[in-house]
Amino acid sequence: MRVRIEPFDVEIEVPAGATVLEAALDAGIDYPFACQQGQCGSCKSILIRGCVDMGTTYNPLVLSDAERRRGAILACQSHPLEDCVVAVVEIGGVVAHPQRHLRCTVESTEARADGIAIVRLAVHSGGPMTFAAGQSAELSAPGRAPLTAWMANLPDDDTLEFHLGPQAGQWCAGMDVAVTGPAGDAYLHEEHLGPMIGVAEGVGLSGLLGIFGQALACGMRQPMWLIVAATAYCPERLQALAAGAANLRIVAVPEPAHLAEQIAATVGDARGTRAYIAASTATRAAVRQSLIERGMASDCILEHLLPGA
Repeated sequence: MRVRIEPFDVEIEVPAGATVLEAALDAGIDYPFACQQGQCGSCKSILIRGCVDMGTTYNPLVLSDAERRRGAILACQSHPLEDCVVAVVEIGGVVAHPQRHLRCTVESTEARADGIAIVRLAVHSGGPMTFAAGQSAELSAPGRAPLTAWMANLPDDDTLEFHLGPQAGQWCAGMDVAVTGPAGDAYLHEEHLGPMIGVAEGVGLSGLLGIFGQALACGMRQPMWLIVAATAYCPERLQALAAGAANLRIVAVPEPAHLAEQIAATVGDARGTRAYIAASTATRAAVRQSLIERGMASDCILEHLLPGA
């Protein structure tokens, strides 16, 4: 069987009885792996096209049923049943979902407070868009300058959702939109076992809705705090996120200037904690300093920059 491997942009022959990983390593491809027994998840990949047999001996804790439904496979356990296209999820510890150029239409637009619009897109071609929660995409429409926005939906949702500020202009149902992505390295790290903190202002909340929504959906049960400012545009989304999630605490502050102050009041010892910040430059700097003062390692602070900030 022939298997194309993205983003290495190579096609290999997988002999009968061999796995995708075995054939890739034999071909000299630097495919990520560790145990080769389906127990670690290092070779986790996305099956974009085709069919594989993974057997039943892999560890379900490293590849859940929900991930399988989204097309995830373990290359070390995957025997191709037909020609396939496979995308490596991480290379050198960095997420590596393949770039997609989608043709979409606006399914609905929902105007919210502060001029923010929740825009949902139906994908017609070029998909699927596989991405890690917290990543962004570039949107372009006829007569408009391209803009970058975070995907507020979860990775296995059929509809793409973006929260756009007033600078994005009007988006009408039926409008044709081109979407290119995913992009960004401040995505959810599902392997993290320690506490999580999210800090957001304005439309920065959209990316964190994706991150914390996915964290809860995939069964992460560590303590989580989501500290937000200017949340009037979608309070019901926060309520839905917190419903039934005993390990998630949501704290709202009236102004972005109070976010770093709230960190000091909420977080004691931040060692072993990972933070996701989606805010303006000034706010991010103040929040970062507050977290570091409480013992958080700087490389555990992942930052999203607000559009136009």
